[in-house]
Amino acid sequence: MRVIVVGAGVVGAMHAWHVVERGHEVVQIEREIEARGASLRNFGQIWVSGRAGGEELETALRARELWEGIGARIPELGFRAIGSLTPVRNDLELAVAEAALNRPDAAARGYKLLTADEARAANPALRGAFKAALWCERDAAVEPRTAQLDLAQAQLMSGRTPGSRQPEADQ
Repeated sequence: MRVIVVGAGVVGAMHAWHVVERGHEVVQIEREIEARGASLRNFGQIWVSGRAGGEELETALRARELWEGIGARIPELGFRAIGSLTPVRNDLELAVAEAALNRPDAAARGYKLLTADEARAANPALRGAFKAALWCERDAAVEPRTAQLDLAQAQLMSGRTPGSRQPEADQ
């Protein structure tokens, strides 16, 4: 079966990757020479912390798991399980962070409230005054400028992308 994927950004590249992984051919269409838009604007974030609960969170956690698996197979992808820190500067922000910690899905997100000293130890680049920081262990990132290119190269090597070739060792 041949599948057409519209868009060669990070999301389109991931869809095309999974089509190839399932043994199908893929044709990927992109309006630009290289992907732009959200693929670059999101800085490569694999964002779990800010997702709505329920199905949206489940989808985000599954996407993170998929990216981690792809990153293990394609190290050039630059998958980094780096988590995220959101500094808490005042009592209102602290109340929001505490509400996040009390969500039923807080453990799935990997939420933890760090003291200011713990947050600075985790990220020495943090500057300015803040009371604490909300840590989300499940947030991650890939290299935004190369992730889709690395996935496309892996697809070409599969032989299931039109115009592709098999690696010489497999011929």
